[in-house]
Formats: sequence, structure tokens, C-alpha cells
Amino acid sequence: MKKLNKAISLLLAVVLVFGSFGMTLTAFATESGGNSCFDYTLIYGSEGLITECDKSVSGEVTVPAVIDGNPVYYVDEYAFLECTEITGITVEKGVQYFDVDLSDCNKLTYVSIPTDAYVWGIKFPFANCSEITLSAENVVLKFDRSKKTTTVNIGADVVDFSPFEDYMFMCTEIDKINVDSANKNFTVVDGVLYNADVTAFYLYPTASTKKSYVMPDTVGYTYENASYLSFLFFAKNLESITIGKNFNILYETAEAYDQSYAEIASGVGEKIANFYMAAILGQSLMDEIFLYTPNLKEIKVSPDHKFLTSKDGVLCLKDANINYILVYPGSKDGDVVLNDNDMVANTFAFTALQGAHKLSISDKCINNLVDIAKATADISGETLGEEAIEEVVIDYFEDILLYTPVSEFYVSPTNPYFSVDEKGVLYNKDKTDLIKFPPVSNVKYWEVPEGISVEMTDFVCVDYILTKVSSPENTRVHMSKLDVENGNIPACAVVCLGASENDVISYGGVSMTYGEFVATYNEEIKTQRASYAEEKAMLDKEYEQGKITEIEYKILCNELHAEASMYMPIIEFCNGSHVDTFSIQQPSRTEIRNRDGIVLHTSLEGTAPKGSYVKWEAENDNFEVGTKGDDLLVVAKNKGWTKFTAILCAEDGTELARAEVELYSKSGFFDKIGGFFRSLFGATKVYDN
Repeated sequence: MKKLNKAISLLLAVVLVFGSFGMTLTAFATESGGNSCFDYTLIYGSEGLITECDKSVSGEVTVPAVIDGNPVYYVDEYAFLECTEITGITVEKGVQYFDVDLSDCNKLTYVSIPTDAYVWGIKFPFANCSEITLSAENVVLKFDRSKKTTTVNIGADVVDFSPFEDYMFMCTEIDKINVDSANKNFTVVDGVLYNADVTAFYLYPTASTKKSYVMPDTVGYTYENASYLSFLFFAKNLESITIGKNFNILYETAEAYDQSYAEIASGVGEKIANFYMAAILGQSLMDEIFLYTPNLKEIKVSPDHKFLTSKDGVLCLKDANINYILVYPGSKDGDVVLNDNDMVANTFAFTALQGAHKLSISDKCINNLVDIAKATADISGETLGEEAIEEVVIDYFEDILLYTPVSEFYVSPTNPYFSVDEKGVLYNKDKTDLIKFPPVSNVKYWEVPEGISVEMTDFVCVDYILTKVSSPENTRVHMSKLDVENGNIPACAVVCLGASENDVISYGGVSMTYGEFVATYNEEIKTQRASYAEEKAMLDKEYEQGKITEIEYKILCNELHAEASMYMPIIEFCNGSHVDTFSIQQPSRTEIRNRDGIVLHTSLEGTAPKGSYVKWEAENDNFEVGTKGDDLLVVAKNKGWTKFTAILCAEDGTELARAEVELYSKSGFFDKIGGFFRSLFGATKVYDN
């Protein structure tokens, strides 16, 4: 739909500018049926396009289907720009495209749109409509700022639910669904909309506070309801979903599944058939149901289901020998472990993961893949050598892990194909090829081993993964050799080049120094990221104004962040220097008597750049201070707490890191008297950590 919308918009733009399809006519029309004043033009000779609504119009407005005897098919996206006084809009039947921006219509109380009109992309002034009523002729949306959720009313004459799909995606906070008592086609069971005999699922109340949903065993599969399961996407409170025994995402009946499976197995054998079925089922289930259910902790399955099962809350394909993982719940507690009997056939199995998870891969799990690869080769009469098997294994896991947001990887030292370093980064066995840098790693510095092969996809978490992707600003990658000639830059990472600024390289066919390359590259990135910053600011504003819901805001922000993370600057030439952590050593005591002192020491993990130094700051004069090298001597003087800040600076004064500690000076009246006499007798102390 989106592509169609863009194509139509582009076509209309061409027509408006060049008049390529015949005569264009501009007129200002006032039609009966409300206060409707529009500027319009004719395209294709006789088809009306409304380009603008009179900004002074107030009250209720009717968008006419006919102007001056010409049919109106289209309304420009920005026709209602700055129309702040309109309270209601009725679109007459015959208008075919009403995907408009109504965000300026802040006094809007309702919109009535023909059921068959195209509305994908329509924008409202509020995050949610308070009520949406569906009928065979039109859809009426009501707006009430005091209500944050949506009630959906299904009229008596509604037979087909498909015309209303776009509207359901616009209202992501549905709390109640009503069906007219005269409607014989739909029913509501436990708040969920089904067809009359409860064999097809249509709509879930996404704002429901219920934490679990059990699908009735009667729900199966029909082509007409396939996409409606995606309305579970916005069910933010759901933690548990149970799939009924007859549900199937791809096949109309269990018998149809059996027939398809038998046909595949007869040609390639059961082992490969299971792998194939797991792959296509898993991808469909993730795309249609589980991708946007952020709090889901477990997926259960009726024990009587023909080919699906649940293992510890993970959705799997029923197989006596191998545990094929189809979908892993995004908020399932604990680390992700691929055990000996596990197999991931779905590339998107882990895309919904939220937060930080460690992913462990057992040796036997990889052997399952090797067995399938060999079985596939046997069918064509080929024999796979060790080198070919290694390539299959690596390619497979690169595909799986591309969409897997985890914090670190683990494989055993005996694993024949993979190895990890102390930061949880995954390599091939001999560490000549980087397989995957953990996308939500907390690692602040990572040095790529000399001569290792690195590609952009080893870092990137694709832009539609709707999880918290760690800020790339927290990751520095030092590369001893970087192929800039081919633009092979890990775009998701902040790169510190281990090279001289004056080294001459070729980039894009142009000879330049590393320094010139960095300046050029960073300027391009700066422009790109400024654009993303503007988009983020616009999202913030729309959320603050209540024009988008919280879940929409989070999804859009995460998408924007993931996309922006592909455009990171090269921030410095570090030549191997790095600061992992910088801190002040914990003092042996935090309360210091008057005239006693303590020495504060800093601690650095990493390698500071040549010429760097530490400077100190104190927020008040409760202590007398003096420096010795990078250390600070403090002596209690006046009563109260003081925060001391140690700042690690580069040679040119640029701040690299900072650390803080608070000390208390016990210097009340009697403390000062005691301190005075102790100083007379040389009894004051200076504590050193």
C-alpha cells in the first residue's frame, strides 16, 4: 500500500507541474452539504484533485465527490494545512483517496470517510481516535482529547473486515470492541473479535490489561483473516500467548500441511523437509504475530496441535529428533541458549529480543546444521569437504545473527567452527574473520586483531529491529588496517583509525590523506545525522502534543535510532590508545576529621594518549587541596560534604573521561578545637589509599 501511495503521489506531482495528461483547470468551488470551500484542479482531463481547503473555514466541512460536474477522486496530502477551525469532516462517497494530513485540525471532533476510500498514511491531530464506527458505507472516527483509548463499533451491515484494516493500525490503543446485535457475521469473545463461528481471528483489544491470550481451538486459517493477527503487534501488556490446536499461519487445514510436507519429504527426505517447513513457518509467524509484542515472555501451544509445540516458552516445530526454534519471545527472561538438540531454521527467530541477552551456541547444535547440509548435498550427489562445510556453517550463522540483538556470544573452546574473545565478540575458529559484533554490547573499546576481515554487516542491526540498540557512541573500534578504498567501513561503529593522519590512501578513486578522508567522511555523516536529529525532534513534538501514542513513539524512535546508527563518525586517530574506564579509587574513609587529610588516586583501564593529564575540581572550599602528579591531597577545613571531580584530558585539553567522589569534612566547632590541639602535638593524619 505504501508503495502504491508513493507512486500515486509522484504521478500527481508530475501531472500538477507539467500538465502531462491533458488540460488542467483551477477553480474555487463552494458545494452544498456543509461549509466546503476548496481549491481544486483537474487531471486526466476530468478527474478532480482537491489541492487546498480555505484556511478561514470553520465548523463542519464536506469534501464533495463532484465539483462543477467533475468527479473528485483525490485530495492532496496537505490540503488541510493550517485549517485550525474545522470541527468535523465528511467525505462524500466517490472520493477515492483521502490519505491526508489533518494534524493542524486541532478542533476536529469527527471524520466520516467512505469505506472504499484509500486512507493509508492519513494523519490525525491526536494520537488516538476515541471511537471508530464501521459500516458498509463509511467509517466514522470521533476524537475526544480526554480519552486515551479507542472503542471500535462494528455495524449491523458489516460483512467484510478487510476495508477497515488500515484504520486498525492507526488506532493502537483499542480497549473495547462492540458488535451490533443484528450483525450475524462477527462476534466478540472475551473482548476479542472473531467471525460468527469463531474460526477466524480479526481484532485484539491492544490496550487490554490482560497479560495472557488463549486462542480458541476453533480458530484455524482462512485467507481473509491472515493479516489480522498482526493486530497483536501493539498488545503491549501481553506476556503469554497460547496458540490453539487448529491454527495454522500458512495452510488452511492440518491436512493441507500434511500434504505439502509429504510432497517435500518424498523428494528431499524428512530431515530437509522439517528444516524447510520450520524456515517458512517461523518467518511467517514472526512477521504476522510476534514482531511487535514487546513484553511477550512465553508462547504456548495446544498439546493437540499437529505440527507446532512449545519448549520452555519458545515456539518450535514438532520434531522427535531436532528442536526447531521458530520464534523466541522478545522479553523471555534469562540468556539465550542453543542447546545440543536445538536448531534455528528461521532467520528472524530472535528479532523481537528486548534488552541484553547472552547467546550461547553448543557444539552439537552446529552439528545438526552440518547433518542437514550433508543430506542436502547427498541429494545432488555431491560430497562436502571440510572447507565447504565450514563455509556453510559460517554463512548460516551470519544470516541468523544479522537479525539477533544480543549483548555477547559464547561458544566452548572445543567448538570446531567458532571462537569468542573476552568481550563476547564472535569470530571464526582461527580469528581471521569477524562473524558478529554483539549489537547491544556494553563494550566501550574493542581492538580488531591484525589483518582480520571485517564487513559492515558484522556490526549493523537492521533498521526494522524494534529493540533497544545500544548507542554506537559507546563503542570504539580500533582497526590496524582499514580498507577505505572500497568504502568497507563498519558503519554502525565509531571507528578509531590506527594510522597516521598523513598516510596517503585512495578513497572513491581520489587520492587523499587519512586526515582528509576523515574530514570528508565526517562532514557527510554530520549532514546525515542532522537530518535524523530533526526527525527525532519532530517525533518528540508529536508525542508531547498527543498526536502519536507511546508505543508508536517508541517504535518510531527505535527505528530511527537503528537507521541513524548506520551513519557514525570517525571520531579520532587513536593509534592504539584508548580509555576503557577511568575512576577515582574508593577512599579508605569518606568522613575526614578537621586538619586530617587523605590522598585521592585515579585509576585507568586502557592506554591514555601521549601527553594526557589529570586535573581536579572541588565544588566548594570545605577542604584545602594540593596536587602531586595526578593525585590530589585534601585536608578537612570547613564542615560539610564536597564533591571532587577528576578529569582526564588529552594533551590539547580535550576531556577524555571524568570520575567523581564525595567526602565529608567533620569540622564543627568542637572538631576544629580538637584539630587545633592535634596539630600542635603533631597528631593529625594523612590517609593514603
